[in-house]
Amino acid sequence: MHKRNGDDASKSNSNLTFEDDSKKHILIIAYHVLPYTKLWGAAQRMHYLATHLVENNYKVSIIGADHGCKNYSGKTLNYETFGVKIKPKFLQKYQESFQRSNISEINKIDKKRKFSIFKKLRPLLKSLYLSFERFFFNDFAHNGFICFFWERQAKQLILSQISQNNTKTVIISGPYFGTFKLAERIRKKHKNIKIILDYRDPWNLLKKRSSKLTLTKEKKYLNLADKIVMFSDMFKNDMIKKFSIPKEDCITVYNGFDSDLWDQMQDDKAKSQSIATQNRFVISYVSSNISFKDGTPRDPRNLIKAVSMLDSPENISLNIVGCVNKPSRDDYKFDLNLSPFIPHKEALKAMQVSNVLVILSTENTTNKYTLTGKLFDCIRSGNFVLGIANSYNVNYCNMIEELKIGSVCFNEVSEIFSILNKEYINWKQKKGNTKFDIDKNKYSRRNQNINLISKINESLQSEQ
Repeated sequence: MHKRNGDDASKSNSNLTFEDDSKKHILIIAYHVLPYTKLWGAAQRMHYLATHLVENNYKVSIIGADHGCKNYSGKTLNYETFGVKIKPKFLQKYQESFQRSNISEINKIDKKRKFSIFKKLRPLLKSLYLSFERFFFNDFAHNGFICFFWERQAKQLILSQISQNNTKTVIISGPYFGTFKLAERIRKKHKNIKIILDYRDPWNLLKKRSSKLTLTKEKKYLNLADKIVMFSDMFKNDMIKKFSIPKEDCITVYNGFDSDLWDQMQDDKAKSQSIATQNRFVISYVSSNISFKDGTPRDPRNLIKAVSMLDSPENISLNIVGCVNKPSRDDYKFDLNLSPFIPHKEALKAMQVSNVLVILSTENTTNKYTLTGKLFDCIRSGNFVLGIANSYNVNYCNMIEELKIGSVCFNEVSEIFSILNKEYINWKQKKGNTKFDIDKNKYSRRNQNINLISKINESLQSEQ
């Protein structure tokens, strides 16, 4: 670890060299980046983009927050990364506490907090914090203040990297949306640099989540951007209407599947699917933070009830992968496999041998823009996809129907059972899985990122 321009910044791949000085430099800014976070889901979009930019002859650096860990998620980095710590130190320690892999350790900490002398004050303090955070930042997971202190530490390193590398393009990814503030800081120092804002979630587009101040901030940052990358067409179209953004400045880049990883598993596909089809009707729900508690957004209990209603339960397997706890009852007649979080490749293997793949949200009012990256792995698998939500106007439900890769329903036992039973009957009658005729390769991360890279190429060539 070393310091740069007064900021605490740790650097990965410090021995990385680029023999071709003509390679143009692109700086990426994102809060969660490898290897400084354990949240692979939050880091993967920018990891793949950086990887594909290097494949296309760019030199790439990524600056993110240092979460106090080293985690490569089984990936090899062909770009350089910097992790910036937060000041004051107690905020850095607080942030690092959320990267603990031991759930029991987290529960012990929470238990101590509950019995602290501040027990009675905590609800009031939490309410005040959330009110202030929503008004000033309205950031993802209420981390606006955390990101505010981080970007103040990161700005000097960012400006230094731009000067050292003669950077032509900066990509800033949110959430956290406090990172977008850096567009303003960069523009003040470098008038002609190309700035791309990348959205992985909506910020103020949903009325219930916006304040006048944060809405004004978002408009300002959008006006500073040369290009805006959206995570779906639905989100892009609504953003254009809401903020009067020129259509030509916007591009959709889906969180597609990892084609390299899927290709590695291709040789085993026929054998494993044959075994699954002959012996068991396999249903899989693969996600993260799956909880069997009331009010949680990924509660699979209605799915389990629907599966238990199917005939001949001895022929059925239900895999639920990514559980943080288990249901009180475990005496089901069918084969119920409950797993905690597993590596990405293992999760894909579970999806690969399934007859039905489930995308599930149990929120009473599901965010209409919800579009999990698991959907694209479902598309790549070629298996039937069941989308469950409490609204039909949800992004992943719309895509399932538009692509005709499965069915969608409300989170009600009778509706889930009806769809599963139809597929189960087809399986029992040896008709096999429902097949879909779509261009899967279109939804690979590489092909999605090529669209953005081509826009970057055009922008740089127009300056020459």
